[in-house]
Amino acid sequence: MPFSHLSKLEECVTSIPSRRTLPPSAFLSPARTSAKTCCPLPETPAEKAGLKAKDIIYKVDGAVTQDWTVEDAVSKIRGRKGTEVVLTIVREGKAEPFDVKVIRDIIL
Repeated sequence: MPFSHLSKLEECVTSIPSRRTLPPSAFLSPARTSAKTCCPLPETPAEKAGLKAKDIIYKVDGAVTQDWTVEDAVSKIRGRKGTEVVLTIVREGKAEPFDVKVIRDIIL
């Protein structure tokens, strides 16, 4: 199935009610095991911070995201413009989780 990943991406994107509800501009997977970015949007805090598709957000400001819903993740990641949120990321090909500092901004 060469395009089997597309159904997962479509499920991810269609599960998000509105771009304005997103944290620093990345679509999040609805999986309850941990928050996973599907596709950071261009020219947004998530992309500028270096987040990539399929990154797993293991922690948000030190809190483990296991069993969080998308709404849980959004509520913890969103914040006032100019403030910082630290995401601990697990990325395929990297031996250890690593922290990414994201500066929040208004997403149109």
